[in-house]
Amino acid sequence: MKYLVVHDNQEHWLRIRYVLAFIKKHPLAGGGFSYHFEGDGMLAKRIGYISNPHETTDYDFIIPAQQHIFSSNSVDVSALCANLYNYENQQLYSVEATPKSDAAFFDGRHFGFDIIEAIFFHISRFEEHFCQTSQLDEHGRMKSNEQFLVKHCLEKTPVVDHLVYCFLVAIGANPVAAPTRFRMSFDIDIMRCFSGRPPIRMTAKYLVSKPSSLPKLWFSYIRTLFAPQNDPYFNFEWLLRKSDKLEQVIYFLVGGSTKFDRPTAKLNNEFKQIVSLAKAMGLRIGLHPSYDCMADDELFHKEKSGLEEILGEKINESRQHFLHFSWKTTPQILEKQGVMEDSSIGFSDRIGFRCGTGFPYQPYSFEREEPWGFMEVPMICMDVALMREAGNNQQRMIEIWDDFLATNKSLTMITFLFHNSRFFDAELEGMDLKYCYEQIFKIKP
Repeated sequence: MKYLVVHDNQEHWLRIRYVLAFIKKHPLAGGGFSYHFEGDGMLAKRIGYISNPHETTDYDFIIPAQQHIFSSNSVDVSALCANLYNYENQQLYSVEATPKSDAAFFDGRHFGFDIIEAIFFHISRFEEHFCQTSQLDEHGRMKSNEQFLVKHCLEKTPVVDHLVYCFLVAIGANPVAAPTRFRMSFDIDIMRCFSGRPPIRMTAKYLVSKPSSLPKLWFSYIRTLFAPQNDPYFNFEWLLRKSDKLEQVIYFLVGGSTKFDRPTAKLNNEFKQIVSLAKAMGLRIGLHPSYDCMADDELFHKEKSGLEEILGEKINESRQHFLHFSWKTTPQILEKQGVMEDSSIGFSDRIGFRCGTGFPYQPYSFEREEPWGFMEVPMICMDVALMREAGNNQQRMIEIWDDFLATNKSLTMITFLFHNSRFFDAELEGMDLKYCYEQIFKIKP
């Protein structure tokens, strides 16, 4: 069905169009939503996105234009509210300047809040573009506990996906109530734990924090001396597996010289072995750009072209190492280097929907006032983030994991991230990370 959208904010009409295009392309829309701004209103349902919604009756549907995010004035994000609205057994959340209670999401014609601004706020990462230096962590990322969704305890909910679905239901666009899609990904930062050398650094760490883990550590080391295939990080034979229901990508770290980088040797037989295994299992291969690639175009190009030369094929997917992503520099580099799909936007200390959606979409350029040319696939569940959120407690980890999957069985997409190295690290902490990994392959499509 076609919809004619009329709005009264010419200054920010490009952002309005961006959100409408996002809704149109959203997987839950199922092709049922098509819009235009001009033309014969008799051929379409009329949607008024206007600042004075109660002063006219000339529309089939009315969205109140808050003109707070879409404003030339500076926005105090810390003062924004996430008000609760209910619609057909679905809880929805706004991004508003003033608190409300007991408000209806939709009354048959009027929507209760500005859903266009709310969607834009989340998917554009508005708060990250304009955050203060004091809100950044040591890696230059906006601290999770400073972010809107985390502050309002909503990061476990795909608020944007729910909002898109209910909006389309309300206007009669027949969205698809689809079960949640799953996507598996792997970051290969380092292939071997021991590499023939005694684990002195790890021993020092666990001697102080968890001395009970030392026997496991040294037993594993001794086994590796006699049989290199027993290295606990070199677990690819069981880690990588075929799946008809899971899209899968593996990212290789092949460069970098900072203390955060331990790049895999690209030319040795082990690397070639893992690449061959990944391809045989149907995994796509992407680049894991090293720590400094966030703002270094030449370094990014060097690592990407080096991996492409070895593989004999183009690489068009990436995920930043340490999720080291800057909205000021990284998108330009990704676009210039021909990356078509990135998957860096997620939390490092908890699992959840940092963008409010789990589905791929084009991020927004505030400098150009248009979408970037690459797709961002939000990273939702990372192994180390889950462990950190659980405080390295096995029972708490399982509770968080099971509850998250149980409450997100439909209307979104979840991208998982596992490291080959984290399973052994988790074991030393007394945590069974394999439980979470195996659960994914048991989920029915």
